[in-house]
Amino acid sequence: MGGKKIGSQSFVFERKPVLTQWASIAGKKESEGPLGSYFDVVSKDSYFGQKTWEQAEGHIQETALRKLAEKAQISKKDFEII
Repeated sequence: MGGKKIGSQSFVFERKPVLTQWASIAGKKESEGPLGSYFDVVSKDSYFGQKTWEQAEGHIQETALRKLAEKAQISKKDFEII
């Protein structure tokens, strides 16, 4: 990572971070908008097949990270900061 942790939740990087890959996930409403074709993963329902919004939120995050790892050709265990 090349950074130094300061405090309990902050990091100072030796070099500016650079995005080399990204992943996006959207629900039904977002996919119907003008950017709909740009999302990597789209769900047909707002709850992403889950019973509650809180469960859906966790599922969304997990799905986005899985897609990011796939696109970047790395393992999720290689993530250091999210």
